[in-house]
Amino acid sequence: MPDSRDHGLIEFMMEGLAVVGLLVVLTLIGVQSTIAATRVSASRTEARFVAMEWDLKNLADRQILHFADEAAFASSLEDLRFVGTDGVIVSIMASPEGWSGTASHAALGEDEGCAIFFGTVPVPASPVRPVSPGKVACTE
Repeated sequence: MPDSRDHGLIEFMMEGLAVVGLLVVLTLIGVQSTIAATRVSASRTEARFVAMEWDLKNLADRQILHFADEAAFASSLEDLRFVGTDGVIVSIMASPEGWSGTASHAALGEDEGCAIFFGTVPVPASPVRPVSPGKVACTE
């Protein structure tokens, strides 16, 4: 009778595990990795929207402070000394009666983003049209 220690790994797998069982295990690993990759992608997208929303709220705070000091809204990010999150592109427009801002992310499509406005100013229509002044609206 042959000693079981003499068998190689392949022979052990063929005798101890059915090939079908091995395929089931590999399939389950593949399905789990696909689910994990989808969740990671969704988390990244959500984090990008959070960053855009955060930047616009920060922009609103800076506009309030600028108005308190200058009695006018800033029309450039440089006037506000605004530094946004990496990858987020913020733009503003101001008038004597109000201001608006939009944010997009370099890793998202052109039709994805957030917007905010305050006062009497043309409300941004792209990428999304905010409904209430001072509230950030996002496409997601």
